[in-house]
Amino acid sequence: MAQFRNTWIDIRLDHITSNLNLIRNASEKAIFAVIKANAYGHGDVEVARHLEKLNVSYLCVSSLDEAVHLRKHGIETPVIILGYCETEHLHIAGENKITCIIPSKEWLLNALSSYTSLQNLVFHIKIDSGMNRVGIKNIEEYKEVLQLAKNHQLNLEGVCTHLSSSNMSDQILTDKQLETFKKFLESSDSGFRWIHVANSDAAVTVSKQDGVSNAVRCGISMYGYSTFNQELQPVLSLHCGINQIKKLYPGDKVSYSATYTASKEETIAIIPIGYADGLDRKLQGFHFSIKGHPCEVIGRVCMDLIIIRVPVDTKLTDVVEIIGYHRNAADMAKHLDTIPYEILTSLSPRITRRYWQNNDLIKSINERFD
Repeated sequence: MAQFRNTWIDIRLDHITSNLNLIRNASEKAIFAVIKANAYGHGDVEVARHLEKLNVSYLCVSSLDEAVHLRKHGIETPVIILGYCETEHLHIAGENKITCIIPSKEWLLNALSSYTSLQNLVFHIKIDSGMNRVGIKNIEEYKEVLQLAKNHQLNLEGVCTHLSSSNMSDQILTDKQLETFKKFLESSDSGFRWIHVANSDAAVTVSKQDGVSNAVRCGISMYGYSTFNQELQPVLSLHCGINQIKKLYPGDKVSYSATYTASKEETIAIIPIGYADGLDRKLQGFHFSIKGHPCEVIGRVCMDLIIIRVPVDTKLTDVVEIIGYHRNAADMAKHLDTIPYEILTSLSPRITRRYWQNNDLIKSINERFD
């Protein structure tokens, strides 16, 4: 594949394998691998192909278009849409063997009235156990949905909820949500094949003891980040080359709005990456790395370029590490007062992604050529 810009992402597939093994051991449950938002910026199709080899039980996406995208690329593992699927498009889900969430009685009634072949679909009921987002909030409505499903011979394969605060060391809110969810399950004996509650942080903490679930949904932890488990290995690193090296002299100003002024002679490098690639304009003051040497971002991040202060002996052939061994996505997130999820999912598909397995480059992907 042609790569015309000296900017790339490296994806270590063996790190996904290692992370999933850690999560399996910690939870002792089946894996629902979350690959929504382009697999958190890692590339959904290639990550899905790797996950198929690891025998995950489900691939989780956010929307019907993400699910169909996987099917069009030959992914055969069961796929579930964790988000809202418009009832008018359910026939597409059926044709592509995609599992859907039932978020409310109203949604199910609309589905039954607008689509006559729901029997060829698979459903999981979504319970709102306290996050007040998508899902059924009261037990009476839950029972009505169960009865409607029974009357229409629907395939209710699973039930789930989502935890709002599993990243907190104080598990009070998580425990409260689990108790609420258990009350729903105890209200009716429906014999679900899949019961899934835990997201990434819960998978390595409370999941083994929750007493009801048999699967965990692994998102950010699969990609190497967790509030609690520091043994996980980040899967993604981001690098670029150098376009130009030049000198600054005292009083020289840098980039848009002249937010940086040199106080002494400095060496700078202009690198081919910017906010159009997903790097926040507020990264001024953050440090990238060249050969382990910290290189500060000076001046405003531009759409396609960033200026960094570099050692005087820097060469055009040197590689700039933006996310990697020296500063990972969590470090960048801390600088920007956000979370690693936002850093990773913001990375543009226009950046070439290179996939590695046990130090062998197995594939390079860029959306302009694939």
